[in-house]
Amino acid sequence: LLRALFEQLKKDQDLDSLVVVVGCGTSDISKDIHLKAGFRRVLSIDHDEAVIAHMKARHRSLPDLEFCTVDLAAASACAEAVACGTADLVVDKSTLDCMLCGDGSGDLVRNVHSMLRLGGRYVVISLQEAEFLRSLLGRSFEVDSCQEFVRKAGNLISVCVLVLRKTSSMLPGEASETWDARRLDEAPLLTAERETKLHASWYQGCSGVSGGQTKSILEAYELMFSDSERREYSQEDFLLDLADFRGSEIGNLADSVTLEEAAE
Repeated sequence: LLRALFEQLKKDQDLDSLVVVVGCGTSDISKDIHLKAGFRRVLSIDHDEAVIAHMKARHRSLPDLEFCTVDLAAASACAEAVACGTADLVVDKSTLDCMLCGDGSGDLVRNVHSMLRLGGRYVVISLQEAEFLRSLLGRSFEVDSCQEFVRKAGNLISVCVLVLRKTSSMLPGEASETWDARRLDEAPLLTAERETKLHASWYQGCSGVSGGQTKSILEAYELMFSDSERREYSQEDFLLDLADFRGSEIGNLADSVTLEEAAE
């Protein structure tokens, strides 16, 4: 599906178009866009310096692949790496998914919108549901296409590929100012159904309520998040967020989590 998608995009893009891969991680997608799809200018950015150093070393034989350390939530850093209105195509493989777990998703989308030229495209490859992505991004971009397919990675995983087009030089005010609040309203992390399931699984196998009040950090992490969420939100990130939630140093964390903390 992705190969067919990029073949289609090539019909509307010059092969010297600037392609930006946001949150590249250690994925091969940058190399595939360059070698398989034929795009000659591919800039891959990520906030992790160690990842970027690794990717530079790994692709030293491909000089047209550039890698750069950038905080995707920082407008000035993004503008320094990619001048406003210069990117023809921005590719996002699960980066939006990761940032939806925190407060940076609005900043990411604003910065992607700024990078793109008018008519440029934003390709989002996501584990989120298509309807949610359309609702979330449709006020900032025009939706060109939306496809879903099932990928087998241990379990069957539904993947959504959304192609969006920048049609305005400015983000709508609502999209710019209330992004994170609207995102949480439309897709709250803790729905009533999810809270009910969390309570049931928390006390499963316990003879009494008091016996299941706390879980180890690992047990809590596995009960609170689905398999697909844990693939995008690591235990290390959970520990950092738990420490921040408690106002504690990570080395001083108590090795247990209460149900009340989990629900909050």
